[in-house]
Amino acid sequence: MGRKMNPYSSKTTSKKPSASSVSAIGLYLKEIRKTTLLTADEEKTLARKIAKGDAAARARMIESNLRLVVKIAKRYVNRGLPFTDLIEEGNVGLIKAVERFKAEKDCRFSTYATWWIRQSIERALTNQVHTIRLPVHVSDDIERIRRLKERMRRDGVDSPTIEDLCEVTGFKPAYVKRLMAIRRKVFSIDQTLNTEGEFTLQDKLEDHSLDDPIETLHTDKLVGHMHTLISTLSERERKILALRFGLDSEEPMTLERIGDEFGVTRERIRQIQIEALDKIRTAFEEDGMERPKTT
Repeated sequence: MGRKMNPYSSKTTSKKPSASSVSAIGLYLKEIRKTTLLTADEEKTLARKIAKGDAAARARMIESNLRLVVKIAKRYVNRGLPFTDLIEEGNVGLIKAVERFKAEKDCRFSTYATWWIRQSIERALTNQVHTIRLPVHVSDDIERIRRLKERMRRDGVDSPTIEDLCEVTGFKPAYVKRLMAIRRKVFSIDQTLNTEGEFTLQDKLEDHSLDDPIETLHTDKLVGHMHTLISTLSERERKILALRFGLDSEEPMTLERIGDEFGVTRERIRQIQIEALDKIRTAFEEDGMERPKTT
């Protein structure tokens, strides 16, 4: 048996915040709670003023949505950046959304801004990959798990379980899960993600089929109707669209990740996505609704 290790002994992706930073965050959160939220009409009025270069309107739109950034940033805690950095990156995305939002869009600003905030945070986390440095023993354990999984597969165990790995290594399940999670995160932005060398993390980052999702699902009403139409698709199509666009309140997934889950190629997932969206567009038109835009 290998040596047993404390699963909490090798935290490598984020440091415990100092008392001063916690205090600063607390003050910031207290301050932004004082900001009055906007109504839908107020958002449209501000959007029109912003389009004309009104700096005060721009500032109010930003300030009124800072709480949205904090809410989204909380989902990315413990992924490699301090909470304060996550908020800062999210604010960058919020500003982009404010600059691009049009009063003519038939949706609330928060619906539109969420994607921009997520994109900004996720890009910052991806760039953080370059700075991650693992302790030697953690790197050794990750490599040990990798080799063990390969050996077990060669011996006929197609999908080694956490329990299988723990039995051989003596590691605790939580530690093995952590090692596997770290291994998925720590690789070069230019490292290829399949044996043919076709897809890199940069490719995933710049997956333009997810550009501005409001151009695809651009109103709350359409999103609700789309959920109804999705129920008419096959189980496989429903699952792929739900994962792709985050329809079940989860983060949208890349074609590559979905392909891994289904055991097919990225291209096959893209084809299924196109076919499913075509069915939905046809159903929209048959129901007399505006056809969802796609890129």
